[in-house]
Amino acid sequence: MANVGNTFRLVLFTLTAAEAAVAFVRLRHRSARREAAWLAFLLASFASRLAFPRGGPADFVIPAAVLASSGNLLLAIHDRPGSCAWSAVAGVFLALALVVAAVRPGGPDGAARLVAGAYGLLGLFPLGLAGLLWRKTGEPVDLLLFLSGVAWAASGAAELALGGDGRLADWLLAPLVLCIGFMLVEQGYLSPLTSPGYADRLAVHRRLSRETSEHLLDTERALEVQDRLVAAGVLALGASHEYRNVLASLRAAAAHALERADPAEKDRSLRLVLEHARSGGESATALLERLGREGREAPQHLRVRALLEHLGRTLRPVARHAGVRLVVECGEDLVIRARSGEIAQVLLNLARNALDGFARRGPGPAEPFVRLAARGEGRRAIVEVLDNAGGVPASQVPRLFQLGRSSRGSTGVGLYLARCLAERNGGSLAYHAADSGSCFVLELPRFRPAAVRQHPRGGPGSRPLA
Repeated sequence: MANVGNTFRLVLFTLTAAEAAVAFVRLRHRSARREAAWLAFLLASFASRLAFPRGGPADFVIPAAVLASSGNLLLAIHDRPGSCAWSAVAGVFLALALVVAAVRPGGPDGAARLVAGAYGLLGLFPLGLAGLLWRKTGEPVDLLLFLSGVAWAASGAAELALGGDGRLADWLLAPLVLCIGFMLVEQGYLSPLTSPGYADRLAVHRRLSRETSEHLLDTERALEVQDRLVAAGVLALGASHEYRNVLASLRAAAAHALERADPAEKDRSLRLVLEHARSGGESATALLERLGREGREAPQHLRVRALLEHLGRTLRPVARHAGVRLVVECGEDLVIRARSGEIAQVLLNLARNALDGFARRGPGPAEPFVRLAARGEGRRAIVEVLDNAGGVPASQVPRLFQLGRSSRGSTGVGLYLARCLAERNGGSLAYHAADSGSCFVLELPRFRPAAVRQHPRGGPGSRPLA
């Protein structure tokens, strides 16, 4: 049993040291140094607890280090001041613990019990911040992190007070380290190309969002120009034919009017000229709309659940940092036939607008959320983007999807482009006011494979159901 315990401690120590190294590497990000430094310090404290034996000075130094690093890390995550004050409290705790250890040495009835009591009381502060983080985000991993911290802190204080060997605290440290490791992977600490999640400031998220939006718009414009140049040669023949027919009709009506002396006949010919001119205008408009609808990406079969889950993974770090709960719901496995990049761009634009709404609103609801939900209704697939960020003013709703209309001081092209892309894929995009927020509804044609019936007796031509 002792060998099993030693092996477990060695494995857990290796994992904790590796996570501390990953957090330390994040110090190269200027905006991430504060969180990364305290996270590396906290993990190094955990590793020290596993490396040093119980019963020595480490019993006093390591709790102080855990208190200082955990409190300061959570203050940085919540973007709140007080780092210096909390560090001073942890330093005073360490000094008093060393004084008590020198004055009242002994077992459970001596210094250890007093230090354990102080450690438990001071630990309520970082645990409270961890609980507040879970209340703000609603993420299961944050709840598990909070519960693991409570269990580990309680077991450590109890074993310190009772003079235990620390085995229980070591075993309960494993879920806490695993939760932190999961967050390191989820928040992109292992990749230099992804957002570092908690470590980034809101300005970094805004800059990345702005650069991504500009890149998408530039790509969209380039593809439109390229596609129109390719399609122009084909559509030019049809255009010349349409205009030739219109001009021929106009010439015939005008010539007929010049040959007639009767005013009534001339008036009828002029009315024909107006009718042909109106028909020509409609033909020109239809031609331009047809040219604008030409696209590069081919429609394909898409699973809505996979699309929403991918979008949730992309936006979850931004939502978590903003204290917004991101919920993805898709009960049935819907399938649509559409252009993947364009539908993803529509949903990403709507979800990002919802997250930006909380930042513009300032102090908002107690439990802010953005919900991406999909359901099927007959031949249609319905995708809703719902939030409780306050909604759109009633005066702006009628012009919400018009080009150049924006309540955020931007280009005003996002919602206009989103509706164009939705209609281009055979769907629609609408806005509905919701309780304390907004609800954008994207409707798309639902794809259902046609079932081929079997021959009643399995004779010639019988085929299995599709």
